[in-house]
Amino acid sequence: MDLNDRQRVFVAWLNRLEEETGRLHALLERESRVLRERKIDLLQDLVGEKNERVERIEALLAQAPVQAGTEEERVEGLICDLKLQDTPTAGKWRWLRRRMEECRMLNEANGATIALLQEHNNRALVLLFGQRRDRVCYGADGRGLSDGGERLLVTT
Repeated sequence: MDLNDRQRVFVAWLNRLEEETGRLHALLERESRVLRERKIDLLQDLVGEKNERVERIEALLAQAPVQAGTEEERVEGLICDLKLQDTPTAGKWRWLRRRMEECRMLNEANGATIALLQEHNNRALVLLFGQRRDRVCYGADGRGLSDGGERLLVTT
């Protein structure tokens, strides 16, 4: 199929979006493995990479060669305008939408895992020190103050 200039620009844009989304998906899967294996020291770098990748995808979506509406509506409208609805390009867009949804779900699952790990750490601190870390108060002399009445397993 011979493409006109507008179609070529759109297909090039869609290919870049597909590439960035694939990289994001791979990062999210790696983040999931790191969380399962409790290799928390690797997590910070992954989060930084993930945020950069998300920013690139958002920038690409903002550059979509289309006008108003949600990204999905705009791209689907452009596919119709460019008469690409019965081409592999339309199939690529449908696949890419599913892949972006997978990324969203993976990111939410990873976030939930991180929240559970944080809660586990907070509970461990309560067991060890008798109070939540966010409830630690300090007196004028710099010593930690307890709410009183809590039994400590460890004192500092």
